[in-house]
Amino acid sequence: MIAQPFILHALSPLHVGIGQAAEIIDLPIARLKGTGIPFVPGSSIKGVLREARRGIRSMEDTAERNSDDPPDVQAVFGPGTQDAGKHAGALVCADARLLALPVRSFRGTFAYVTSPLLLALASRDLATPPPIPSIASGCCMAGPALALEQTVFLEDLDLKAVPTDKMFAAWQSRLASVFDSHQEAFTGRFAVVDDEVMTFLWE
Repeated sequence: MIAQPFILHALSPLHVGIGQAAEIIDLPIARLKGTGIPFVPGSSIKGVLREARRGIRSMEDTAERNSDDPPDVQAVFGPGTQDAGKHAGALVCADARLLALPVRSFRGTFAYVTSPLLLALASRDLATPPPIPSIASGCCMAGPALALEQTVFLEDLDLKAVPTDKMFAAWQSRLASVFDSHQEAFTGRFAVVDDEVMTFLWE
Protein backbone atom coordinates (compact mmCIF):
# COMPACT_ATOMS: atom_id res chain seq x y z
CA MET A 1 0.00 0.00 0.00
CA ILE A 2 1.24 3.49 -0.90
CA ALA A 3 0.08 6.29 1.42
CA GLN A 4 -0.03 9.84 0.07
CA PRO A 5 -1.03 12.76 2.32
CA PHE A 6 -2.86 15.67 0.72
CA ILE A 7 -4.22 19.09 1.65
CA LEU A 8 -7.76 19.96 0.61
CA HIS A 9 -7.97 23.73 0.01
CA ALA A 10 -11.57 24.96 -0.18
CA LEU A 11 -11.77 27.91 -2.58
CA SER A 12 -15.39 28.63 -1.64
CA PRO A 13 -17.54 27.95 1.45
CA LEU A 14 -17.80 24.24 2.17
CA HIS A 15 -20.58 22.62 4.20
CA VAL A 16 -20.43 18.90 4.91
CA GLY A 17 -23.64 17.82 6.61
CA ILE A 18 -24.11 14.72 8.73
CA GLY A 19 -26.97 13.47 6.57
CA GLN A 20 -29.41 13.34 9.43
CA ALA A 21 -31.11 15.93 11.59
CA ALA A 22 -34.27 16.45 13.59
CA GLU A 23 -35.05 19.53 11.51
CA ILE A 24 -36.19 19.57 7.90
CA ILE A 25 -32.95 21.20 6.72
CA ASP A 26 -29.67 19.36 7.33
CA LEU A 27 -27.54 22.08 8.94
CA PRO A 28 -25.36 20.15 11.43
CA ILE A 29 -21.73 19.91 10.34
CA ALA A 30 -19.84 16.59 10.28
CA ARG A 31 -17.47 16.59 13.27
CA LEU A 32 -15.11 14.11 14.90
CA LYS A 33 -16.88 12.69 17.95
CA GLY A 34 -13.98 12.94 20.39
CA THR A 35 -12.91 16.49 19.62
CA GLY A 36 -15.67 18.19 17.64
CA ILE A 37 -13.22 19.04 14.84
CA PRO A 38 -14.99 19.52 11.48
CA PHE A 39 -13.98 16.99 8.81
CA VAL A 40 -14.79 15.85 5.28
CA PRO A 41 -15.56 12.10 5.12
CA GLY A 42 -13.25 10.06 2.92
CA SER A 43 -16.27 8.56 1.14
CA SER A 44 -17.29 12.05 -0.01
CA ILE A 45 -13.80 12.75 -1.32
CA LYS A 46 -13.70 9.44 -3.16
CA GLY A 47 -17.09 10.13 -4.75
CA VAL A 48 -15.97 13.54 -6.00
CA LEU A 49 -12.75 12.05 -7.43
CA ARG A 50 -14.78 9.38 -9.23
CA GLU A 51 -17.03 12.00 -10.79
CA ALA A 52 -14.00 14.07 -11.81
CA ARG A 53 -12.46 11.00 -13.47
CA ARG A 54 -15.62 10.55 -15.53
CA GLY A 55 -15.75 14.20 -16.51
CA ILE A 56 -18.35 16.79 -15.57
CA ARG A 57 -21.83 15.27 -15.81
CA SER A 58 -25.13 15.49 -14.05
CA MET A 59 -25.11 13.99 -10.55
CA GLU A 60 -28.41 12.23 -11.26
CA ASP A 61 -28.52 8.44 -11.39
CA THR A 62 -24.91 8.15 -10.22
CA ALA A 63 -25.38 4.67 -8.80
CA GLU A 64 -26.75 3.34 -12.08
CA ARG A 65 -23.92 4.90 -14.13
CA ASN A 66 -21.24 3.40 -11.90
CA SER A 67 -21.83 -0.02 -13.45
CA ASP A 68 -21.09 1.48 -16.90
CA ASP A 69 -17.67 2.82 -15.88
CA PRO A 70 -14.66 1.53 -17.82
CA PRO A 71 -12.59 -1.23 -16.18
CA ASP A 72 -9.79 1.12 -15.04
CA VAL A 73 -12.28 3.34 -13.17
CA GLN A 74 -13.92 0.31 -11.54
CA ALA A 75 -10.51 -1.05 -10.56
CA VAL A 76 -9.60 2.20 -8.77
CA PHE A 77 -12.98 3.21 -7.32
CA GLY A 78 -14.85 -0.11 -7.22
CA PRO A 79 -17.96 -1.22 -9.10
CA GLY A 80 -21.32 0.52 -8.87
CA THR A 81 -23.72 0.14 -5.95
CA GLN A 82 -25.60 -2.74 -7.57
CA ASP A 83 -22.36 -4.75 -7.98
CA ALA A 84 -20.60 -3.53 -4.83
CA GLY A 85 -20.12 -7.10 -3.55
CA LYS A 86 -17.87 -8.10 -6.44
CA HIS A 87 -14.71 -6.34 -5.25
CA ALA A 88 -13.45 -3.24 -3.49
CA GLY A 89 -11.72 -0.36 -5.22
CA ALA A 90 -7.94 0.00 -4.95
CA LEU A 91 -8.21 3.61 -3.75
CA VAL A 92 -8.91 4.26 -0.08
CA CYS A 93 -9.54 7.89 0.92
CA ALA A 94 -9.14 8.83 4.56
CA ASP A 95 -11.14 11.61 6.17
CA ALA A 96 -9.85 15.16 5.66
CA ARG A 97 -9.51 16.90 9.03
CA LEU A 98 -9.43 20.63 9.62
CA LEU A 99 -5.89 22.06 9.48
CA ALA A 100 -6.37 25.82 9.13
CA LEU A 101 -9.61 27.76 9.35
CA PRO A 102 -10.23 31.14 7.69
CA VAL A 103 -11.30 33.51 10.47
CA ARG A 104 -12.42 37.15 10.34
CA SER A 105 -9.68 39.53 11.49
CA PHE A 106 -9.86 43.21 12.42
CA ARG A 107 -6.54 43.75 10.58
CA GLY A 108 -5.72 41.94 7.36
CA THR A 109 -9.41 41.10 6.67
CA PHE A 110 -9.04 37.42 7.61
CA ALA A 111 -6.52 34.95 9.00
CA TYR A 112 -5.68 31.29 8.39
CA VAL A 113 -5.80 30.00 11.97
CA THR A 114 -4.55 26.70 13.35
CA SER A 115 -3.53 25.30 16.76
CA PRO A 116 -1.06 22.80 18.25
CA LEU A 117 -3.74 20.05 18.26
CA LEU A 118 -4.53 20.49 14.57
CA LEU A 119 -0.84 20.55 13.71
CA ALA A 120 -0.23 17.42 15.80
CA LEU A 121 -2.99 15.56 13.93
CA ALA A 122 -1.50 16.65 10.60
CA SER A 123 1.96 15.54 11.75
CA ARG A 124 0.78 11.93 12.01
CA ASP A 125 0.23 11.86 8.24
CA LEU A 126 3.47 13.57 7.17
CA ALA A 127 6.78 11.80 6.65
CA THR A 128 8.91 14.65 8.05
CA PRO A 129 6.64 17.06 9.93
CA PRO A 130 8.07 20.26 11.41
CA PRO A 131 8.11 20.58 15.22
CA ILE A 132 4.88 21.92 16.71
CA PRO A 133 5.05 25.43 18.20
CA SER A 134 3.92 25.95 21.79
CA ILE A 135 1.48 28.77 22.43
CA ALA A 136 0.32 30.14 25.78
CA SER A 137 -3.36 30.61 26.57
CA GLY A 138 -4.76 33.86 25.19
CA CYS A 139 -1.78 34.41 22.92
CA CYS A 140 -1.29 34.24 19.18
CA MET A 141 1.68 33.81 16.85
CA ALA A 142 0.78 35.59 13.65
CA GLY A 143 2.07 36.77 10.31
CA PRO A 144 2.85 40.47 9.80
CA ALA A 145 -0.53 41.31 8.23
CA LEU A 146 -2.51 40.54 11.41
CA ALA A 147 -0.94 42.17 14.48
CA LEU A 148 -1.98 45.67 15.51
CA GLU A 149 -0.12 47.22 18.46
CA GLN A 150 0.90 43.80 19.84
CA THR A 151 -2.68 42.48 19.59
CA VAL A 152 -4.38 40.14 17.12
CA PHE A 153 -8.14 40.55 16.77
CA LEU A 154 -9.91 37.37 15.62
CA GLU A 155 -13.71 37.38 15.57
CA ASP A 156 -14.64 38.67 19.07
CA LEU A 157 -11.27 37.80 20.63
CA ASP A 158 -8.38 40.09 21.52
CA LEU A 159 -5.24 37.95 21.65
CA LYS A 160 -1.75 38.96 22.72
CA ALA A 161 0.66 38.84 19.78
CA VAL A 162 3.82 36.93 20.73
CA PRO A 163 7.04 36.64 18.68
CA THR A 164 7.11 33.89 16.07
CA ASP A 165 9.77 31.18 16.17
CA LYS A 166 11.44 28.68 13.84
CA MET A 167 8.68 26.11 14.37
CA PHE A 168 6.02 28.63 13.36
CA ALA A 169 8.06 29.61 10.29
CA ALA A 170 8.52 25.95 9.29
CA TRP A 171 4.76 25.29 9.27
CA GLN A 172 4.14 28.63 7.60
CA SER A 173 6.50 27.67 4.77
CA ARG A 174 5.16 24.09 4.53
CA LEU A 175 1.54 25.15 4.16
CA ALA A 176 2.24 28.14 1.90
CA SER A 177 3.22 25.78 -0.92
CA VAL A 178 -0.49 25.02 -1.42
CA PHE A 179 -1.14 28.60 -2.49
CA ASP A 180 1.15 28.73 -5.54
CA SER A 181 1.44 32.38 -6.61
CA HIS A 182 -0.40 33.61 -3.50
CA GLN A 183 2.08 32.31 -0.92
CA GLU A 184 2.91 35.77 0.39
CA ALA A 185 -0.77 36.44 1.16
CA PHE A 186 -0.93 33.20 3.16
CA THR A 187 2.28 33.72 5.13
CA GLY A 188 1.19 37.22 6.14
CA ARG A 189 -2.14 35.91 7.45
CA PHE A 190 -1.06 32.60 9.04
CA ALA A 191 -1.70 32.38 12.78
CA VAL A 192 -1.37 29.82 15.59
CA VAL A 193 -3.59 30.05 18.68
CA ASP A 194 -4.00 27.76 21.69
CA ASP A 195 -6.35 24.78 21.45
CA GLU A 196 -9.05 26.34 23.65
CA VAL A 197 -9.31 29.42 21.42
CA MET A 198 -9.29 27.18 18.34
CA THR A 199 -12.21 25.20 19.73
CA PHE A 200 -14.18 28.44 20.14
CA LEU A 201 -13.39 29.42 16.54
CA TRP A 202 -14.43 26.16 14.88
CA GLU A 203 -17.62 25.94 16.92
